[in-house]
Amino acid sequence: IKKTQLPSLKKNEYYLHSLIGFIIETKKQKLGVVKNISNFGAGELIEIKQTNNKTFFLPLNKQNIIEIDLKNKKIKANPLKGIIPNK
Repeated sequence: IKKTQLPSLKKNEYYLHSLIGFIIETKKQKLGVVKNISNFGAGELIEIKQTNNKTFFLPLNKQNIIEIDLKNKKIKANPLKGIIPNK
């Protein structure tokens, strides 16, 4: 369907495809940019493209994501230990 056919959203609601291109960061560092969002059966995973062009997945859940700032196109994350790969 066309995006214009999608229902209007309430405050603080979003479509997953609208998060592509958002900057994702922790309190200490920029992790990268949202490249894609996938679901392989156990929940949504954010595919993050790092500055070195490598990607990794971060679960889109309350344990890893603190805030989604739609206005500024940023996602604040607090990834569980071991999720962020070594560069």
